Amino acid sequence: MKEENIVLGIKINKKKMLVNFISLSLVQGMIIFVGLFNLLKTYLMLNNIEIIFISMIVFIVAEIFFLSLSGSSEYLEIKNKKLGYYRTNSGLKGVFQLLKTNNSADNIFLLDMEHISLIKISYVKTTGGWAQNGYAIQLTFLLTDHSQFTIVPTTMNAIEDGTYKAFIDYIEQCGITVIDKYNICSLLSGNVDSFNTYIKELERGMKHD
Repeated sequence: MKEENIVLGIKINKKKMLVNFISLSLVQGMIIFVGLFNLLKTYLMLNNIEIIFISMIVFIVAEIFFLSLSGSSEYLEIKNKKLGYYRTNSGLKGVFQLLKTNNSADNIFLLDMEHISLIKISYVKTTGGWAQNGYAIQLTFLLTDHSQFTIVPTTMNAIEDGTYKAFIDYIEQCGITVIDKYNICSLLSGNVDSFNTYIKELERGMKHD
């Protein structure tokens, strides 16, 4: 079997943190900086240089916390024929760990593929920005010792970039049973919109049964 390295979920490293920091700064930086500058200028008896310095420090600290929190997630990684389950640290702990090791995640456990009996694919409802409702894929793993764990990878981009399909294809190549009650695997070559539409129609059908 061909060696695979598949990451399902958000795995933050220094490069991604820098890209996110720059993109967030371009979108939000000017608004936050100007607003904070005007607020400090109104209520504090400081000169412009001091206000600019304070505004920059507060903005950078806030961005670091936000980026670390936004990267907080659980993800799966297939590497060297093993399945790793990782949880990303948030807050300053995650930032310092990321800067030190280029990885802000702790390894929850590492499994040989033969220790997985089957995987169930399902879905859960999610709420995004501006109270937008959607759905996410949920994976439940039943292990050979009869224990199990469930994870909802934190990014739906994995559908559009083919990661979900590659993940499931590899699992099946390992001879692991995949239980797909809602026929979600048929959507793994599509996009998020088609996935959400399919699940909405599925739930409407369930209500009418």
